[in-house]
Amino acid sequence: MKSKEEEFNLWLLEVQNLNPEAVSPPLMKEHFKRFIEDYNTATLPHVKYYSLEKWEAEERAKRYNTSRDRVEEEGTTFDFAKDEEEIRKMHRQWSNVPPPTGPLYTKEQLLEVRRVTAERIQAEKLRKMGFTPKESMGVRYE
Repeated sequence: MKSKEEEFNLWLLEVQNLNPEAVSPPLMKEHFKRFIEDYNTATLPHVKYYSLEKWEAEERAKRYNTSRDRVEEEGTTFDFAKDEEEIRKMHRQWSNVPPPTGPLYTKEQLLEVRRVTAERIQAEKLRKMGFTPKESMGVRYE
């Protein structure tokens, strides 16, 4: 059970909607049998339940636009200088983007947002007093 404990706990939490810390040991064994059966028959709902480490490495590779081989080569080491250089590149890219010109919202849009906010506050007060407000209160239609 120790080698697949992380995968099992994740499966228990996400698929079975059970907190692993709150499950009794007999029930835990029963769920683990089901997990292992699904594992052995390759019927788990997602790839991450088979090998969480491998799945996380692939996700990191996707996130940082690198190949999976590069992530496996680097392993779990972290290069701070490289990370700082990537951050500098991102800052340079964003500094070249001109700021938006003019207002983001028109005066009518701002008034509409204020009206909707006031309606939401009023609807919440009505709910607290025990009344049921109209469904359209505090809703903005476009």
